[in-house]
Amino acid sequence: MLTTKRIAAAAATVLAAAGLSLAAAAPAQATAGQCVKFLRNQGYVIGKGVVGACDGAAGGGAGGQTGCIVKLVSLGVTGDHAKTACKIATL
Repeated sequence: MLTTKRIAAAAATVLAAAGLSLAAAAPAQATAGQCVKFLRNQGYVIGKGVVGACDGAAGGGAGGQTGCIVKLVSLGVTGDHAKTACKIATL
């Protein structure tokens, strides 16, 4: 009986810890959509190039944040706005 209670208590502790870690991590994650939204709010026209740059930063793949900035600047986004947008995508 005591062993069963210990197993149940241990399982409950593990599940609670897992649930808390997932709940704590979710709000900190940004998306490419937030990058795009920032640029839209700054008055930029959003097209495939902007979405692709933000996706690249959010995915953290080849180029990541630097590639995102270079692409956005080539599309006419100011350097400061590009840096901010790409940083938002990687948070």
